[in-house]
Amino acid sequence: MHSITDIVVVGAGAAGVAAMRLLAKANCTSLLLEASPRVGGRAWTVMPKSELHVDLGCGWLHSAEQNPWVQVAEEAGVSIDRRQAAWGTQYQNLDFDPQEQKAARKFLRDWNSEMLERPPETDNASDAALRAEGVDRWRPYLERVVGAVSGKRLNEVSVTDFINYRQASTETDWRLPEGLGHLVASSLPREAHTLVGIPVTGMVLEPFGVSLHTRSGTLRARTVILTVSTNVLASGAIALPTELTDWRVAASDLSLGCNEKVFLEVLSPLGFEPETQVVGNPRSSLTGAHYIRPLGNNVVESFYGGEAASEIWALGHNHAYDFAINELVRLFGSRARANLRPLTISGWKQDPWVMGSYSCAAPRKSVSRTQLARAYDGKIFFAGEATHRTAFSTVHGAFLSGERAAREALDALSV
Repeated sequence: MHSITDIVVVGAGAAGVAAMRLLAKANCTSLLLEASPRVGGRAWTVMPKSELHVDLGCGWLHSAEQNPWVQVAEEAGVSIDRRQAAWGTQYQNLDFDPQEQKAARKFLRDWNSEMLERPPETDNASDAALRAEGVDRWRPYLERVVGAVSGKRLNEVSVTDFINYRQASTETDWRLPEGLGHLVASSLPREAHTLVGIPVTGMVLEPFGVSLHTRSGTLRARTVILTVSTNVLASGAIALPTELTDWRVAASDLSLGCNEKVFLEVLSPLGFEPETQVVGNPRSSLTGAHYIRPLGNNVVESFYGGEAASEIWALGHNHAYDFAINELVRLFGSRARANLRPLTISGWKQDPWVMGSYSCAAPRKSVSRTQLARAYDGKIFFAGEATHRTAFSTVHGAFLSGERAAREALDALSV
């Protein structure tokens, strides 16, 4: 391990894959290092049953009109489902009558208007909610919505960050029948030199560039692109040079929320209409959103975020399965229990190579995204969804950041 690699990319998630796609076309030597045993990071498609693909992590091509993964999929001949999703529609108004739904939607609009037109000086999304009519009744509903988007509680969310995302995104969300995680992993160029199961434990600045310490030895690189999650950066799992203290602080300001999924097998499709959705308990923050038979598959995909995911997963996977099944039985009746059984489940918070779902800026800390995206001394560059100012928490934000960091590293090598 005495030779010097031009660019070492640390982390084989969507940002690392995007960086390597660009570097594969460049006149330089590059290496991709991944701590876990697989490529994809928070994009992970599994097959719990034959011919059934489910995404434990990101699963939607958000803002599809401007999402670069759409072009990647099309060029690879990967099928894209462009149907409108059922989010926001309570199937058969179960335990959520039309008047309640109308009132809840109005409260969400009023809250968004407060943030956009009269943002609180605290930059705290909770303070904006206090000024919206109906807060006493609909705050738990809002907590669930915000938890699904950010993985955090309302009082942990920056208004500036939330508005930046909303203004840049569109309402078009598409899916991939074979899984978004599968697309990300399969998009890594075959010629990309990749090593998995090799955690980087430390980095040292050197006259020639950077030394990277791993459990398998030391690597030398002229430049490094760090794409690991903000929680990994902030945790100290990688011993960074003291010169990067500001970057570690920025990562702490953009910590990952808690978003998890439960997948249940539907043994008989009777009573469960495909492409429908229900919220388990619209009046509680400790509830999930259940997507019924997505793409016609005999499965329920249950989403939990923020407070709900943190509290439910803290009691273990079996509890999470039971919680999801009980929510559906409450809505669909006792007969539904015999028709549902556990299939697979996520566990992002406990994943040592990720430590959470996706980044969320704390109040008054949205500017930390710009700080985290800055390069250091032409030697160390940063990528990942957290470094994108408007497309954070998305797989396309990660893609764009990976390309940006790769260009910056190449420019540094050419000087």
